[in-house]
Amino acid sequence: MRKLLKPHKSQRCEFLGADLDIEDQAKAYLIRAIRRGAAFLVLGAGASKTSRNRFGKDVALGEGLAEILAQEAGLPYAGEPLRKVLAACVPDILGREQFHQILKDQYHGVTPSKELKSLLKFSWKRLYTWNIDDAIAAVPYSAQRRSTYNGMIDKAHVDHGAEILPVIQLHGDVDKPEHGFIFTDVEYNKALIDGKHHWYRQLAQDYVSSVPIFIGSRLEEPILSLELDRARPVAGEPLGQAFLVCPDKLSPIDVLDLRSRQIVYLQGTLEDFDEFLRTEIGVSYKPVDIAAELSEFAASTVKARNLGARSALIATYIYQQTYSATLADAASFEPQVAEAASRKFLEGAPPSWRLAVSDAPVWLQQTDDLLKFVTRSVFDRERIAMVVGQSGSGKTTALMQSLLRYSRDNADAPFYEIRGEVPSLRSALQLLSDSVASDHIIVYIADAFVFGDSFYEDLMSVPTDKMTIFSSARIGEWNSRLKRQLSAVAKTFKFDRFIQADYQPLIDRLIKFVPSPALLRMTPAQRRAQLGQSRSQLLIALKEATYAEAFTKVITREFEKLGSLDEQKLLLICGLGSLSRAGIDPGAAREAYERSGADLPFQVAMETLEGIVVPQVNGRLSARHELYVRHIYDSVANVDEVMNAVSALLDTFTKYKHPIIKNVARLDEILFRYLLSHNFLKDLAKAHGTARAGLKVYERFELAFQLDGHYWLQYGQYLSEIGDYDEAMAMFDKSIQAYPENEYALHALADCQLKVAARRASYDADTRELIRKAVSTLLAQDEAMDGPSDHYAIVTLAHGHVGTLVVHDEMDQAREAAERYLARIGAIRRFNDDNLLARAFERLLNFTTGQGWKETPFATRRGQRTGAFRR
Repeated sequence: MRKLLKPHKSQRCEFLGADLDIEDQAKAYLIRAIRRGAAFLVLGAGASKTSRNRFGKDVALGEGLAEILAQEAGLPYAGEPLRKVLAACVPDILGREQFHQILKDQYHGVTPSKELKSLLKFSWKRLYTWNIDDAIAAVPYSAQRRSTYNGMIDKAHVDHGAEILPVIQLHGDVDKPEHGFIFTDVEYNKALIDGKHHWYRQLAQDYVSSVPIFIGSRLEEPILSLELDRARPVAGEPLGQAFLVCPDKLSPIDVLDLRSRQIVYLQGTLEDFDEFLRTEIGVSYKPVDIAAELSEFAASTVKARNLGARSALIATYIYQQTYSATLADAASFEPQVAEAASRKFLEGAPPSWRLAVSDAPVWLQQTDDLLKFVTRSVFDRERIAMVVGQSGSGKTTALMQSLLRYSRDNADAPFYEIRGEVPSLRSALQLLSDSVASDHIIVYIADAFVFGDSFYEDLMSVPTDKMTIFSSARIGEWNSRLKRQLSAVAKTFKFDRFIQADYQPLIDRLIKFVPSPALLRMTPAQRRAQLGQSRSQLLIALKEATYAEAFTKVITREFEKLGSLDEQKLLLICGLGSLSRAGIDPGAAREAYERSGADLPFQVAMETLEGIVVPQVNGRLSARHELYVRHIYDSVANVDEVMNAVSALLDTFTKYKHPIIKNVARLDEILFRYLLSHNFLKDLAKAHGTARAGLKVYERFELAFQLDGHYWLQYGQYLSEIGDYDEAMAMFDKSIQAYPENEYALHALADCQLKVAARRASYDADTRELIRKAVSTLLAQDEAMDGPSDHYAIVTLAHGHVGTLVVHDEMDQAREAAERYLARIGAIRRFNDDNLLARAFERLLNFTTGQGWKETPFATRRGQRTGAFRR
């Protein structure tokens, strides 16, 4: 083999002695993708060409296998394609067992080539292969731990860190012939059309989100050609570059066709590509090297502490921030870029550190008090400092401004941001605690919501006085959930509405950054009056001042003026990333968009929505602010369009292994939970005046999600919310069957059993049995209570059990149960209290002291007990 040279200044290099056009930009793009762990491999037959089968011969490629099959069948071979040979020989001449033995002879026990061994010394996001041989499994060493999947049967699983290399045999495994193979383009097309090849669906998503590198034998391979069309289907589509390594010498037309679709052609073999890697990157590239490339904090920590792969990758989600570094970063941007970012921010895009340090956001009067809160919290070494306020109030931006100002005023003191997509918050906090030399560390977590019920336990894992953790939450989320967990250890600051003293600087920012003819035509006094008229959150007020009309009218007009229904579909899909606060992977957004029945190419629709659909700092997509999307979902788009968007995005999760929340990354878990949330779908249906509209979403996935306990749980809770308790119980049963350890499903079933028992006409054996089962479940859950968030069982017993007995006029039993539950709640409130416990305690106290069963939780209609508990 002739040596691969680096590109000359003329931007050309040699692969196998052939001149290869490779621009410096393309080379830099490829190397950067590999270094940052964003590149994945798609290996065709050419990748196995130089490996050896068990007889010491070259591994047979398509034509070679066709010739072997013809010979075994006793037929002359005249170069016919494999597809024809298979149709002629199997199973009519060669039986299935004989055919499988031929495959085993050729593809089992393969000795991998040195270049294939070398390829696995580098780190890749994923490795897809069309080959059925076991060459990759036989590679003795790789930079990453390998996890192998058979594309013919396995569902996708993407919750991997860079320390693991998923190896996906798209067309089957020679050692598993019972699961089938794909050998021809006809079988390939059938697999795509059926939509049941889950890893091919994941591959399509990866084409959008990452950088594919195809290594094949010939461009004319039907499946290679078809996959290139799937990867980059449209000329000029700005999805980033893909790379094709292939020994064919292409015609000028072929080269230009590939280039128009941003496919960079590298003429050569796997051996050439391996030499290229070793020349440009080194003899290996490990997950810790990726971590060091992704984050300065990770780079310094890896160097100082010699971290393992898992800890190094956790470090990539931690970012050290200081005022001076942030200011320098912001100053490095071109003025027009900074102005465009400022305009998008004032129109609803999320804040960034570059924006927070600039003059785009106003330093509101209340931010002075917030800075004092930040300073005092650090001085007092508070464990957790929470800023709570309405959505769109500006609390997140103000907290970012305050932390930067604190850094500036305290000798450029560093603080550490932990991103929401970190695989383990507890591990990140522990790593910070172990790695940062300071005796007190300031930590920023943008949104407590994304960490769910584990947030409290993760924060409590840090030693007292070691760090102060700042975060923000919406006031409703704080009162309904977080307060119950954190009130004993958290200091809070309520961020309220802007005041009159803020009017003029807010108007100045709008005039400076946002085109606003209506505002410019006003006098200064009229502008202030316009801003003062809005009694809403800051975001809404800015929108109303800019356009001199109601926020709802502005948003409605923007949505309805979009050029096509397809653009509206894409906005509705990406809007779910805003509502869930998880964002959407761009590849998943494209898959959902295409599954929604849209005709307009994805990227064309994206270009039209520029400034409305925005990428988050982690690359995921959302649509401006939640308030913007909420109005469109509740009041502008019709209910069928809304539910179709939810269903289209849920459809992208059907390719994953069950339980889905255990097999996707954190932010996708949050998104999945949100899309199925009974509260979300119920409120959405209610906004459109039709309580049962959300059932369409659940009904569509009864088969696809039948093994997912969370799906059945949410389905049941939706039915319970609309009063269909009998059907709800059936769904809760299915949830328990799918996931027997699900305490939430057990609790929901018990709650529903009490509601059904209360609706029954008489206190007969069936009613008593329903009560017995429910009380038994809830008492067991209460006895196992572990932590301040697990007292729902006793609250349900207080309202539901006692209430059911009252409805059936079993007053002695009701008083006895009420006294037991009153004592139990009183004991719990001594070490933890919240509104749920307080209301239950008050209700039981009133009842046991002779004041009756206040706020009877059962409404009656025409003599029937049809109501539901009021909680």
